[in-house]
Amino acid sequence: MGTFVNTYIGKNSKIPEEKIPEFEKRLEKLFQAGGMMEIEKVSLLGIDTCTIRKARMHEKGMDFYYNYFEEDCWENVGYSTKKHHVWSNKVGWREFNITVTAAYVLETLYTDGAAAVFVNGDFIEEEIYTGWLNYLFEEEFRTKNRNPWLLFDDLEHLPEQEEYINHMDWNSFAGTPEGMAGCTEIYAVQNGIDAMIQWHDDLLKQAGVPLTDHEHSFNFFSITRLIVNGIRSYGAKSGLPKDQQFIRICANLKAFYQEPEMGLSEFEQKYELDDGQKALFLCLFLMDLPVIALKTIAELYDKDFRELWDEFRNVFRDSKRVFPMQLQDPPAEKISTQKLFQRKPDDMIYYWEKDGDFQLSDSLKKWFGRLRKKYDKIMKSGVSVQNLLKWILELMQYAQEEYYNIFTFAEFFEETVNHLTDQRYLALWKLYEGMLYDHELEEAGKVIFVPDGPEYANRGLHSSSGKEPRHRLEYSWCVTDKEKRENNARVTLRRYMALVANVKLRKNVFGF
Repeated sequence: MGTFVNTYIGKNSKIPEEKIPEFEKRLEKLFQAGGMMEIEKVSLLGIDTCTIRKARMHEKGMDFYYNYFEEDCWENVGYSTKKHHVWSNKVGWREFNITVTAAYVLETLYTDGAAAVFVNGDFIEEEIYTGWLNYLFEEEFRTKNRNPWLLFDDLEHLPEQEEYINHMDWNSFAGTPEGMAGCTEIYAVQNGIDAMIQWHDDLLKQAGVPLTDHEHSFNFFSITRLIVNGIRSYGAKSGLPKDQQFIRICANLKAFYQEPEMGLSEFEQKYELDDGQKALFLCLFLMDLPVIALKTIAELYDKDFRELWDEFRNVFRDSKRVFPMQLQDPPAEKISTQKLFQRKPDDMIYYWEKDGDFQLSDSLKKWFGRLRKKYDKIMKSGVSVQNLLKWILELMQYAQEEYYNIFTFAEFFEETVNHLTDQRYLALWKLYEGMLYDHELEEAGKVIFVPDGPEYANRGLHSSSGKEPRHRLEYSWCVTDKEKRENNARVTLRRYMALVANVKLRKNVFGF
Protein backbone atom coordinates (compact mmCIF):
# COMPACT_ATOMS: atom_id res chain seq x y z
CA MET A 1 0.00 0.00 0.00
CA GLY A 2 1.12 3.57 -0.60
CA THR A 3 2.20 5.81 -3.42
CA PHE A 4 5.26 4.87 -5.45
CA VAL A 5 6.87 6.88 -8.24
CA ASN A 6 9.16 5.18 -10.73
CA THR A 7 10.69 5.66 -14.14
CA TYR A 8 10.95 3.33 -17.05
CA ILE A 9 14.39 3.83 -18.59
CA GLY A 10 14.93 1.95 -21.84
CA LYS A 11 17.59 -0.73 -21.98
CA ASN A 12 19.69 1.41 -24.34
CA SER A 13 18.72 4.72 -22.74
CA LYS A 14 21.03 6.70 -20.49
CA ILE A 15 22.16 10.17 -19.54
CA PRO A 16 25.11 11.09 -21.78
CA GLU A 17 28.38 11.27 -19.85
CA GLU A 18 28.95 14.93 -20.69
CA LYS A 19 25.51 15.89 -19.30
CA ILE A 20 25.86 14.17 -15.93
CA PRO A 21 27.57 17.06 -14.04
CA GLU A 22 24.88 19.54 -15.09
CA PHE A 23 22.13 17.04 -14.34
CA GLU A 24 23.44 16.34 -10.83
CA LYS A 25 23.82 20.04 -10.09
CA ARG A 26 20.28 20.72 -11.22
CA LEU A 27 18.89 17.70 -9.39
CA GLU A 28 20.36 18.98 -6.14
CA LYS A 29 18.83 22.41 -6.78
CA LEU A 30 15.46 20.81 -7.56
CA PHE A 31 15.40 18.80 -4.34
CA GLN A 32 16.40 21.84 -2.33
CA ALA A 33 13.82 24.10 -3.99
CA GLY A 34 11.17 21.46 -3.30
CA GLY A 35 11.91 21.54 0.42
CA MET A 36 13.79 18.26 0.74
CA MET A 37 15.86 18.19 3.92
CA GLU A 38 18.31 15.93 5.68
CA ILE A 39 17.48 15.41 9.35
CA GLU A 40 20.60 15.37 11.51
CA LYS A 41 20.43 14.04 15.03
CA VAL A 42 22.14 16.05 17.75
CA SER A 43 23.02 14.31 21.04
CA LEU A 44 24.97 16.50 23.45
CA LEU A 45 25.01 17.00 27.21
CA GLY A 46 22.37 14.29 27.67
CA ILE A 47 19.94 16.03 25.31
CA ASP A 48 18.62 14.50 22.09
CA THR A 49 17.25 16.75 19.38
CA CYS A 50 17.47 17.27 15.62
CA THR A 51 18.39 19.87 13.04
CA ILE A 52 17.46 20.06 9.37
CA ARG A 53 19.64 20.93 6.41
CA LYS A 54 18.95 21.26 2.69
CA ALA A 55 19.46 17.91 0.98
CA ARG A 56 22.95 17.85 -0.53
CA MET A 57 24.85 15.88 -3.14
CA HIS A 58 27.44 13.69 -1.45
CA GLU A 59 30.09 11.42 -2.92
CA LYS A 60 27.67 8.52 -3.27
CA GLY A 61 24.68 10.69 -4.07
CA MET A 62 21.74 11.92 -2.01
CA ASP A 63 19.62 10.30 0.71
CA PHE A 64 16.85 12.01 2.71
CA TYR A 65 13.28 11.55 3.94
CA TYR A 66 11.88 14.90 5.17
CA ASN A 67 10.10 17.68 3.29
CA TYR A 68 10.05 21.16 4.79
CA PHE A 69 6.87 22.32 3.04
CA GLU A 70 4.93 19.17 3.89
CA GLU A 71 6.49 19.06 7.38
CA ASP A 72 6.57 15.31 7.21
CA CYS A 73 8.78 12.30 6.68
CA TRP A 74 8.25 9.54 4.18
CA GLU A 75 10.49 6.68 3.17
CA ASN A 76 13.99 7.42 1.95
CA VAL A 77 14.52 9.06 -1.42
CA GLY A 78 17.75 9.89 -3.17
CA TYR A 79 20.11 9.67 -6.08
CA SER A 80 22.94 7.28 -6.89
CA THR A 81 26.08 8.80 -8.40
CA LYS A 82 27.16 5.27 -9.36
CA LYS A 83 24.04 4.41 -11.36
CA HIS A 84 23.07 8.00 -12.23
CA HIS A 85 19.47 7.31 -11.28
CA VAL A 86 16.94 8.84 -8.89
CA TRP A 87 15.47 6.29 -6.48
CA SER A 88 12.58 6.35 -4.03
CA ASN A 89 10.19 4.36 -1.88
CA LYS A 90 6.80 5.54 -0.57
CA VAL A 91 6.37 9.25 -1.24
CA GLY A 92 2.92 10.19 0.09
CA TRP A 93 0.66 12.52 -1.86
CA ARG A 94 1.72 16.08 -1.06
CA GLU A 95 4.84 18.18 -1.61
CA PHE A 96 7.16 15.23 -1.00
CA ASN A 97 5.48 13.36 -3.85
CA ILE A 98 5.49 16.35 -6.21
CA THR A 99 9.19 17.00 -5.69
CA VAL A 100 10.22 13.38 -6.19
CA THR A 101 8.07 13.08 -9.33
CA ALA A 102 9.66 16.25 -10.73
CA ALA A 103 13.11 14.76 -10.07
CA TYR A 104 12.21 11.70 -12.11
CA VAL A 105 10.88 13.94 -14.90
CA LEU A 106 14.20 15.82 -14.90
CA GLU A 107 16.02 12.51 -15.23
CA THR A 108 13.92 11.52 -18.26
CA LEU A 109 14.57 14.89 -19.91
CA TYR A 110 18.33 14.35 -19.61
CA THR A 111 18.05 10.73 -20.79
CA ASP A 112 18.74 9.96 -24.42
CA GLY A 113 16.27 7.31 -25.50
CA ALA A 114 13.03 5.94 -24.14
CA ALA A 115 12.14 7.06 -20.62
CA ALA A 116 8.93 7.92 -18.82
CA VAL A 117 7.60 8.48 -15.31
CA PHE A 118 4.68 6.64 -13.80
CA VAL A 119 2.92 6.66 -10.42
CA ASN A 120 1.62 3.35 -9.12
CA GLY A 121 1.93 1.93 -12.63
CA ASP A 122 0.15 4.74 -14.47
CA PHE A 123 2.02 7.10 -16.76
CA ILE A 124 1.70 10.70 -15.63
CA GLU A 125 0.93 13.96 -17.37
CA GLU A 126 4.34 15.59 -17.14
CA GLU A 127 3.53 19.16 -18.19
CA ILE A 128 3.13 20.64 -14.69
CA TYR A 129 6.44 19.14 -13.56
CA THR A 130 8.22 20.22 -16.73
CA GLY A 131 6.81 23.71 -16.20
CA TRP A 132 8.38 23.83 -12.74
CA LEU A 133 11.71 22.70 -14.18
CA ASN A 134 11.50 25.50 -16.76
CA TYR A 135 10.93 27.93 -13.89
CA LEU A 136 13.79 26.62 -11.77
CA PHE A 137 16.38 26.48 -14.53
CA GLU A 138 15.18 29.19 -16.94
CA GLU A 139 14.74 26.52 -19.59
CA GLU A 140 12.26 25.75 -22.34
CA PHE A 141 11.89 22.03 -21.82
CA ARG A 142 9.11 20.27 -23.67
CA THR A 143 7.37 17.30 -22.18
CA LYS A 144 9.18 14.15 -23.18
CA ASN A 145 7.82 10.91 -24.56
CA ARG A 146 4.37 12.11 -25.42
CA ASN A 147 4.75 9.63 -28.26
CA PRO A 148 4.24 6.32 -26.44
CA TRP A 149 5.47 4.30 -29.42
CA LEU A 150 9.06 4.95 -28.32
CA LEU A 151 8.31 3.29 -24.97
CA PHE A 152 6.27 0.48 -26.48
CA ASP A 153 8.98 -0.30 -29.01
CA ASP A 154 11.65 -0.36 -26.32
CA LEU A 155 9.62 -2.54 -23.97
CA GLU A 156 8.92 -5.02 -26.75
CA HIS A 157 12.55 -6.08 -26.61
CA LEU A 158 12.00 -7.41 -23.09
CA PRO A 159 10.02 -10.67 -23.19
CA GLU A 160 9.33 -10.50 -19.45
CA GLN A 161 7.42 -7.24 -20.03
CA GLU A 162 4.79 -8.76 -22.37
CA GLU A 163 2.00 -8.91 -19.80
CA TYR A 164 2.91 -5.45 -18.55
CA ILE A 165 2.70 -4.05 -22.11
CA ASN A 166 -0.67 -5.64 -22.82
CA HIS A 167 -2.24 -4.11 -19.72
CA MET A 168 -0.71 -0.66 -20.16
CA ASP A 169 -3.17 2.19 -20.66
CA TRP A 170 -1.42 3.71 -23.65
CA ASN A 171 -4.45 5.91 -24.37
CA SER A 172 -3.44 8.12 -21.46
CA PHE A 173 -0.97 9.65 -23.96
CA ALA A 174 -3.65 10.48 -26.53
CA GLY A 175 -4.22 14.07 -25.37
CA THR A 176 -1.62 15.52 -27.78
CA PRO A 177 -1.16 15.04 -31.56
CA GLU A 178 2.14 13.26 -31.00
CA GLY A 179 0.61 11.10 -28.30
CA MET A 180 -2.38 10.22 -30.49
CA ALA A 181 -0.03 9.23 -33.30
CA GLY A 182 1.86 6.89 -30.98
CA CYS A 183 -1.34 5.39 -29.57
CA THR A 184 -2.55 4.75 -33.12
CA GLU A 185 0.70 3.01 -34.03
CA ILE A 186 0.51 0.81 -30.94
CA TYR A 187 -3.14 -0.04 -31.62
CA ALA A 188 -2.35 -0.96 -35.22
CA VAL A 189 0.51 -3.28 -34.22
CA GLN A 190 -1.48 -4.95 -31.47
CA ASN A 191 -4.82 -5.27 -33.30
CA GLY A 192 -4.24 -4.85 -37.03
CA ILE A 193 -4.81 -2.06 -39.55
CA ASP A 194 -8.55 -2.66 -40.11
CA ALA A 195 -9.17 -2.67 -36.35
CA MET A 196 -7.22 0.60 -36.08
CA ILE A 197 -9.40 2.22 -38.78
CA GLN A 198 -12.53 1.04 -36.97
CA TRP A 199 -11.17 2.45 -33.71
CA HIS A 200 -10.66 5.82 -35.38
CA ASP A 201 -14.18 5.73 -36.81
CA ASP A 202 -15.59 4.93 -33.37
CA LEU A 203 -13.68 7.84 -31.86
CA LEU A 204 -15.06 10.19 -34.51
CA LYS A 205 -18.61 8.93 -33.94
CA GLN A 206 -18.24 9.48 -30.21
CA ALA A 207 -17.10 13.03 -30.95
CA GLY A 208 -20.10 13.58 -33.20
CA VAL A 209 -18.05 13.97 -36.39
CA PRO A 210 -19.77 12.55 -39.51
CA LEU A 211 -17.47 10.06 -41.19
CA THR A 212 -18.16 11.62 -44.59
CA ASP A 213 -16.81 14.93 -43.31
CA HIS A 214 -13.72 13.17 -42.02
CA GLU A 215 -13.06 11.41 -45.31
CA HIS A 216 -13.11 14.69 -47.26
CA SER A 217 -11.01 16.65 -44.79
CA PHE A 218 -7.27 16.60 -44.24
CA ASN A 219 -6.49 15.76 -40.63
CA PHE A 220 -4.72 13.15 -38.58
CA PHE A 221 -7.46 10.56 -39.04
CA SER A 222 -7.73 11.06 -42.80
CA ILE A 223 -3.94 11.05 -43.25
CA THR A 224 -3.71 7.73 -41.42
CA ARG A 225 -6.38 6.26 -43.68
CA LEU A 226 -4.71 7.69 -46.82
CA ILE A 227 -1.40 6.03 -45.90
CA VAL A 228 -3.20 2.68 -45.69
CA ASN A 229 -5.17 3.27 -48.89
CA GLY A 230 -2.07 4.43 -50.78
CA ILE A 231 -0.21 1.20 -50.02
CA ARG A 232 -3.22 -0.99 -50.77
CA SER A 233 -3.86 0.90 -54.03
CA TYR A 234 -0.25 0.40 -55.04
CA GLY A 235 -0.58 -3.33 -54.40
CA ALA A 236 -3.81 -3.58 -56.38
CA LYS A 237 -2.71 -1.55 -59.42
CA SER A 238 0.99 -2.30 -59.77
CA GLY A 239 1.86 -4.57 -62.68
CA LEU A 240 4.85 -6.01 -60.84
CA PRO A 241 4.87 -9.44 -59.17
CA LYS A 242 4.13 -9.22 -55.46
CA ASP A 243 7.69 -9.95 -54.36
CA GLN A 244 8.98 -7.15 -56.57
CA GLN A 245 6.23 -4.81 -55.35
CA PHE A 246 7.35 -5.45 -51.82
CA ILE A 247 11.02 -4.81 -52.61
CA ARG A 248 10.23 -1.60 -54.48
CA ILE A 249 7.92 0.00 -51.92
CA CYS A 250 10.32 -0.85 -49.07
CA ALA A 251 13.24 0.61 -51.02
CA ASN A 252 11.26 3.79 -51.71
CA LEU A 253 10.23 4.08 -48.05
CA LYS A 254 13.83 3.68 -46.91
CA ALA A 255 15.08 6.24 -49.45
CA PHE A 256 12.41 8.74 -48.38
CA TYR A 257 13.78 8.81 -44.83
CA GLN A 258 17.44 8.54 -45.81
CA GLU A 259 17.30 11.51 -48.20
CA PRO A 260 15.70 14.21 -46.02
CA GLU A 261 16.96 17.09 -48.18
CA MET A 262 14.91 15.90 -51.15
CA GLY A 263 11.57 17.62 -51.65
CA LEU A 264 8.40 15.70 -52.41
CA SER A 265 8.21 16.56 -56.14
CA GLU A 266 11.85 15.71 -56.67
CA PHE A 267 11.39 12.44 -54.80
CA GLU A 268 8.32 11.52 -56.88
CA GLN A 269 10.23 12.09 -60.14
CA LYS A 270 13.41 10.31 -59.09
CA TYR A 271 11.62 7.19 -57.89
CA GLU A 272 8.84 7.26 -60.53
CA LEU A 273 5.99 6.97 -58.05
CA ASP A 274 2.54 5.90 -59.23
CA ASP A 275 -0.65 7.49 -57.88
CA GLY A 276 -0.90 5.15 -54.89
CA GLN A 277 2.67 5.84 -53.81
CA LYS A 278 2.24 9.56 -54.42
CA ALA A 279 -0.66 9.61 -51.95
CA LEU A 280 1.36 7.54 -49.50
CA PHE A 281 4.46 9.73 -49.55
CA LEU A 282 2.45 12.96 -49.54
CA CYS A 283 0.95 11.85 -46.23
CA LEU A 284 4.30 10.70 -44.85
CA PHE A 285 5.83 14.00 -46.02
CA LEU A 286 3.24 15.87 -43.93
CA MET A 287 3.16 13.61 -40.87
CA ASP A 288 5.65 11.02 -39.67
CA LEU A 289 3.73 7.73 -39.31
CA PRO A 290 6.19 5.05 -40.45
CA VAL A 291 4.77 2.34 -38.20
CA ILE A 292 1.39 2.59 -39.92
CA ALA A 293 3.08 2.30 -43.31
CA LEU A 294 5.17 -0.73 -42.34
CA LYS A 295 2.30 -2.49 -40.60
CA THR A 296 0.15 -2.05 -43.72
CA ILE A 297 2.99 -3.35 -45.91
CA ALA A 298 3.52 -6.32 -43.58
CA GLU A 299 -0.17 -7.26 -43.76
CA LEU A 300 -0.45 -6.74 -47.52
CA TYR A 301 2.60 -8.87 -48.34
CA ASP A 302 2.23 -11.38 -45.51
CA LYS A 303 5.46 -10.37 -43.75
CA ASP A 304 6.35 -10.45 -40.06
CA PHE A 305 5.99 -6.87 -38.88
CA ARG A 306 8.57 -7.09 -36.11
CA GLU A 307 11.22 -8.47 -38.44
CA LEU A 308 10.41 -5.68 -40.88
CA TRP A 309 10.50 -3.08 -38.11
CA ASP A 310 13.89 -4.31 -36.89
CA GLU A 311 15.22 -3.67 -40.39
CA PHE A 312 13.77 -0.16 -40.59
CA ARG A 313 13.89 1.08 -36.97
CA ASN A 314 17.21 2.90 -37.14
CA VAL A 315 16.40 4.33 -40.58
CA PHE A 316 13.40 6.11 -39.11
CA ARG A 317 15.06 7.12 -35.84
CA ASP A 318 18.18 8.51 -37.51
CA SER A 319 16.31 10.42 -40.21
CA LYS A 320 16.66 14.22 -40.28
CA ARG A 321 13.55 14.75 -42.36
CA VAL A 322 11.22 17.49 -41.09
CA PHE A 323 7.46 16.89 -41.24
CA PRO A 324 5.27 20.04 -41.51
CA MET A 325 2.29 18.55 -39.68
CA GLN A 326 4.31 16.71 -37.05
CA LEU A 327 3.19 19.06 -34.35
CA GLN A 328 5.58 19.46 -31.44
CA ASP A 329 4.34 20.52 -28.05
CA PRO A 330 5.45 24.05 -27.14
CA PRO A 331 7.70 24.44 -24.11
CA ALA A 332 5.79 23.74 -20.91
CA GLU A 333 4.51 26.92 -19.31
CA LYS A 334 6.62 27.97 -16.34
CA ILE A 335 5.12 27.44 -12.91
CA SER A 336 6.70 28.82 -9.73
CA THR A 337 7.43 26.87 -6.58
CA GLN A 338 4.96 29.06 -4.75
CA LYS A 339 2.17 28.22 -7.22
CA LEU A 340 3.10 24.55 -7.53
CA PHE A 341 2.89 23.99 -3.79
CA GLN A 342 0.10 26.56 -3.26
CA ARG A 343 2.12 28.37 -0.64
CA LYS A 344 1.89 31.93 0.58
CA PRO A 345 5.09 33.98 0.23
CA ASP A 346 5.17 34.29 4.04
CA ASP A 347 5.55 30.49 4.27
CA MET A 348 8.69 30.67 2.12
CA ILE A 349 10.82 32.91 4.32
CA TYR A 350 13.71 30.46 4.23
CA TYR A 351 13.81 30.77 0.43
CA TRP A 352 13.51 34.56 0.28
CA GLU A 353 16.07 36.45 -1.81
CA LYS A 354 16.36 40.17 -2.27
CA ASP A 355 15.84 39.99 -6.02
CA GLY A 356 13.59 36.94 -5.92
CA ASP A 357 10.22 36.58 -7.59
CA PHE A 358 8.04 36.78 -4.49
CA GLN A 359 7.55 39.50 -1.90
CA LEU A 360 6.77 39.08 1.77
CA SER A 361 3.54 40.62 3.04
CA ASP A 362 3.31 43.96 4.84
CA SER A 363 1.90 42.23 7.91
CA LEU A 364 4.96 39.97 8.05
CA LYS A 365 7.27 42.95 7.71
CA LYS A 366 5.46 44.61 10.63
CA TRP A 367 6.05 41.44 12.64
CA PHE A 368 9.73 41.68 11.74
CA GLY A 369 9.67 45.25 13.07
CA ARG A 370 8.21 44.10 16.39
CA LEU A 371 10.81 41.36 16.63
CA ARG A 372 13.56 43.91 16.07
CA LYS A 373 12.28 46.06 18.93
CA LYS A 374 12.27 43.06 21.27
CA TYR A 375 15.72 42.10 20.04
CA ASP A 376 17.10 45.60 20.71
CA LYS A 377 15.62 45.49 24.19
CA ILE A 378 17.30 42.16 24.91
CA MET A 379 20.59 43.47 23.57
CA LYS A 380 20.45 46.42 25.97
CA SER A 381 19.87 44.24 29.02
CA GLY A 382 22.14 41.43 27.80
CA VAL A 383 21.78 37.67 28.03
CA SER A 384 23.27 35.85 30.99
CA VAL A 385 23.04 32.05 30.97
CA GLN A 386 25.35 29.70 32.86
CA ASN A 387 25.48 26.79 30.42
CA LEU A 388 24.83 28.37 27.05
CA LEU A 389 25.00 25.26 24.88
CA LYS A 390 22.76 23.21 27.16
CA TRP A 391 20.26 26.08 27.27
CA ILE A 392 20.11 26.25 23.47
CA LEU A 393 19.78 22.46 23.13
CA GLU A 394 16.93 22.46 25.66
CA LEU A 395 15.13 25.14 23.65
CA MET A 396 15.53 23.07 20.48
CA GLN A 397 14.26 19.94 22.22
CA TYR A 398 11.33 21.81 23.76
CA ALA A 399 10.26 23.23 20.37
CA GLN A 400 10.44 19.79 18.81
CA GLU A 401 8.35 18.12 21.51
CA GLU A 402 6.02 20.88 22.76
CA TYR A 403 4.92 22.03 19.31
CA TYR A 404 5.79 18.90 17.30
CA ASN A 405 8.85 18.93 15.08
CA ILE A 406 9.73 22.58 15.01
CA PHE A 407 13.28 22.11 13.81
CA THR A 408 16.29 24.38 13.95
CA PHE A 409 18.24 24.73 10.70
CA ALA A 410 21.63 23.08 11.00
CA GLU A 411 23.48 26.10 9.55
CA PHE A 412 22.07 28.43 12.18
CA PHE A 413 22.85 26.00 14.99
CA GLU A 414 26.42 25.61 13.77
CA GLU A 415 26.75 29.36 13.34
CA THR A 416 25.58 29.83 16.93
CA VAL A 417 28.04 27.26 18.28
CA ASN A 418 30.86 29.07 16.47
CA HIS A 419 29.76 32.35 18.11
CA LEU A 420 28.57 30.94 21.42
CA THR A 421 29.45 34.01 23.47
CA ASP A 422 28.29 36.53 20.88
CA GLN A 423 25.40 38.48 22.44
CA ARG A 424 23.74 38.95 19.05
CA TYR A 425 23.16 35.22 18.62
CA LEU A 426 22.17 34.77 22.25
CA ALA A 427 19.63 37.54 21.85
CA LEU A 428 18.03 35.67 18.95
CA TRP A 429 17.77 32.54 21.10
CA LYS A 430 16.37 34.58 24.01
CA LEU A 431 13.75 35.98 21.67
CA TYR A 432 12.95 32.40 20.61
CA GLU A 433 12.65 31.33 24.24
CA GLY A 434 10.06 34.04 24.82
CA MET A 435 7.97 32.65 21.97
CA LEU A 436 8.28 29.03 23.10
CA TYR A 437 7.00 29.84 26.58
CA ASP A 438 4.38 32.34 25.46
CA HIS A 439 1.05 31.29 26.97
CA GLU A 440 -1.02 32.12 23.88
CA LEU A 441 1.26 30.17 21.59
CA GLU A 442 1.32 27.22 23.96
CA GLU A 443 -2.48 27.13 23.98
CA ALA A 444 -2.65 27.45 20.19
CA GLY A 445 -0.16 24.62 19.77
CA LYS A 446 -2.22 22.13 21.78
CA VAL A 447 -4.81 21.53 19.04
CA ILE A 448 -2.74 18.71 17.53
CA PHE A 449 -2.29 16.84 20.81
CA VAL A 450 -4.50 14.65 23.01
CA PRO A 451 -6.14 16.85 25.69
CA ASP A 452 -5.01 16.52 29.30
CA GLY A 453 -7.05 14.42 31.70
CA PRO A 454 -7.41 10.78 32.78
CA GLU A 455 -10.23 10.15 30.29
CA TYR A 456 -7.68 10.60 27.50
CA ALA A 457 -5.04 8.32 28.99
CA ASN A 458 -5.44 5.61 26.35
CA ARG A 459 -5.76 7.89 23.34
CA GLY A 460 -3.23 9.31 20.96
CA LEU A 461 0.04 8.29 19.41
CA HIS A 462 3.35 8.00 21.19
CA SER A 463 6.57 8.99 19.50
CA SER A 464 8.48 6.25 17.69
CA SER A 465 11.58 6.87 19.81
CA GLY A 466 10.27 4.68 22.60
CA LYS A 467 10.44 7.52 25.13
CA GLU A 468 7.37 8.95 26.77
CA PRO A 469 6.68 12.11 24.76
CA ARG A 470 5.87 15.49 26.24
CA HIS A 471 2.53 15.25 24.40
CA ARG A 472 0.75 12.59 22.35
CA LEU A 473 -0.54 13.38 18.88
CA GLU A 474 -4.30 12.97 18.60
CA TYR A 475 -4.00 11.61 15.05
CA SER A 476 -1.24 10.41 12.77
CA TRP A 477 0.56 13.52 11.52
CA CYS A 478 0.01 12.79 7.84
CA VAL A 479 -3.79 12.80 8.28
CA THR A 480 -4.04 15.64 10.81
CA ASP A 481 -6.11 18.52 9.43
CA LYS A 482 -4.05 21.16 7.66
CA GLU A 483 -5.59 23.91 9.79
CA LYS A 484 -4.45 22.14 12.94
CA ARG A 485 -1.01 21.38 11.54
CA GLU A 486 -0.61 25.02 10.61
CA ASN A 487 -1.85 26.46 13.89
CA ASN A 488 -0.65 29.94 14.86
CA ALA A 489 2.03 28.62 17.20
CA ARG A 490 3.69 26.30 14.74
CA VAL A 491 3.49 28.84 11.90
CA THR A 492 5.03 31.55 14.09
CA LEU A 493 7.89 29.39 15.33
CA ARG A 494 8.68 27.96 11.89
CA ARG A 495 8.73 31.42 10.38
CA TYR A 496 11.06 32.68 13.08
CA MET A 497 13.52 29.82 12.61
CA ALA A 498 13.39 30.39 8.85
CA LEU A 499 14.10 34.08 9.39
CA VAL A 500 17.19 33.58 11.54
CA ALA A 501 18.49 30.86 9.21
CA ASN A 502 18.15 33.05 6.10
CA VAL A 503 21.31 35.13 6.58
CA LYS A 504 20.41 37.80 4.01
CA LEU A 505 16.93 38.35 5.43
CA ARG A 506 18.22 38.19 9.01
CA LYS A 507 20.71 40.92 8.18
CA ASN A 508 17.86 43.11 6.93
CA VAL A 509 15.87 42.57 10.11
CA PHE A 510 18.48 42.22 12.86
CA GLY A 511 21.53 43.81 11.25
CA PHE A 512 23.84 40.79 11.09
